[in-house]
Amino acid sequence: MTHVLRNSFLACLLIAVAGAHAQTPDSLIVQGKNQIAEALNKWDATEMQKARAHFERLLAGKKHEALVHYYVGYCDYRLTIFYQQAKNQEMMKQHLEAASTHLEAAVKSNNKFAEAYALLSSCYGQKISMAPMLGMTLGPKSGMTMQLALQLAPNNPRVILLDAIGTYYKPAMFGGDKDKALAGFKRAAELFDKEKSADPLQPDWGHAEAYAWIGVAYLDKKDAAAARTAFERALAIAPEYGWVKYQLYPRTADSKM
Repeated sequence: MTHVLRNSFLACLLIAVAGAHAQTPDSLIVQGKNQIAEALNKWDATEMQKARAHFERLLAGKKHEALVHYYVGYCDYRLTIFYQQAKNQEMMKQHLEAASTHLEAAVKSNNKFAEAYALLSSCYGQKISMAPMLGMTLGPKSGMTMQLALQLAPNNPRVILLDAIGTYYKPAMFGGDKDKALAGFKRAAELFDKEKSADPLQPDWGHAEAYAWIGVAYLDKKDAAAARTAFERALAIAPEYGWVKYQLYPRTADSKM
């Protein structure tokens, strides 16, 4: 009986070791992307922190270095938004700084990484929103970084989406224009509708989010019917998308806008 138990234990140990070795850097990136998607669906900062820690551990392996830095930075970008909503300025500032650092590392490792440039530009813009005096230095830097992203990938839906978000929030004197932003959200949504990702390691977020932003823009225009249509499209793409399901879509219910 003892031999049977020992052999059973060894078999389980070998299976566990084999399973650990089966987790290649590529499969671990896909796993981390799934964690991010789950955190966004739940709109859960704790889950996003776990996804961030997962990718930060992958940095030690040095494989796909630019991509892993991007995903750490992307997690920090999302955490910045979570803490902004929670009105936690200290944590917001901490994650925004970390996002910028990792995205700068991503473009240093791969100077053709359009998506990292676009996200980095967005982070610079958020820094300005927190400390307007930084606009003198970071404003031009943000603009040039986004222009580089657009030059590298003019039809990338995430680049178009991030550019439109920036346009939505900029003051008019610095190029902000909500109608232009809405057009950008719609163009991003059209590009997402056609997007077919060939590489599972690359970023593929944003499809439902583009429709969420279309809805936000229509809410701003007091057009609840158009906003509702956009939010319903977002939920058709991602039924458990927490931002839309629990925060945005309810704003259109029985609205008299």
